[in-house]
Amino acid sequence: MDGVSVRLQPLAQRIAHSTVPLCERGRGGRVTPAGSGVLLQIDDRRYLLTASHVFENVVPSQPIFAIAGGKFVSLASGLRWRTRPKSQAARDPADLAVVQLPAKYEEWTGAGFIGLSDTDPLGADVELARTTAFLALGYPQSKQPKSVRSGPYAAFAYHFLTHREPIEAGNSMGAVPDQHIAVGYDRGGFVGAPGVSKMAKPLGMSGGGLWRVPFATRAAHPQAKLVGILIEYHAGQKVILASRIAEALHFLSALDTANARAIARHFPGIVAQAI
Repeated sequence: MDGVSVRLQPLAQRIAHSTVPLCERGRGGRVTPAGSGVLLQIDDRRYLLTASHVFENVVPSQPIFAIAGGKFVSLASGLRWRTRPKSQAARDPADLAVVQLPAKYEEWTGAGFIGLSDTDPLGADVELARTTAFLALGYPQSKQPKSVRSGPYAAFAYHFLTHREPIEAGNSMGAVPDQHIAVGYDRGGFVGAPGVSKMAKPLGMSGGGLWRVPFATRAAHPQAKLVGILIEYHAGQKVILASRIAEALHFLSALDTANARAIARHFPGIVAQAI
């Protein structure tokens, strides 16, 4: 593991504290990983942010669970909101979902919630700086235990440090610079337990966070801001696509006027709008 990866381990551990794996449970303790999610708190309201298509990775009639502190927490179907394509044949460019979490905070013991101050929907100038790197973190399916017999479930978060890729007009990914961030994907650069791993396909990372890390290669104590939610992997371009966090904040503003007021206080440049 190189010096940069070692220096980023404490930062990655803090980020993993607010990132949870999502899964389906079956008979005999079977666990089917479905994706990842990021925990966000706005005033006294708590949410899970993820990719909309994660809910298509499970059997529709079965509940989906988040794993917090080794415990399975069911995500109520009546408190989920998903972006939708304009027609069934169309692609959903935002691919975002929000789950409102009930006030039973004890269920989330062992997990951490980030606040609006840990996000940045506006820092395009920092994003373009040559000294800025990006850290993607989630729970790859191939690295998770497939069953649990007794005791807590031990999920394994993985991250990789990467760089921003330009989004060209008319690209085959359907990416739009104002809505998406594209970052490079190196199948051999994943860091987790027990160390650096290769991962041919990052299945299960969807719904995890893309974090911007200024001066990542030389800062003694790197800091990060959540700037996107991971949604797609494009093997041909060796790129992972994230929906910008501004898209999620627009969505949250449209769901609740209290959210809209809080987000407007933090980010006056963000205008509430429905996706």
